[in-house]
Amino acid sequence: MQIKDFANKYSIQADTIRYYEKENILRPKRRENGYREYDEECEKQLQLIMVLVLQ
Repeated sequence: MQIKDFANKYSIQADTIRYYEKENILRPKRRENGYREYDEECEKQLQLIMVLVLQ
């Protein structure tokens, strides 16, 4: 899934996801065209981040 869909699914800003990438917390794979591809591993990581941030 692409960043827009990923952000919408978790009701967060795409900029927040990019920040997590910059800090090497999320590491999405890249397609041949350079687009990010968020898979199940990214979803698990983001869910953990959200739990930790909300505590």
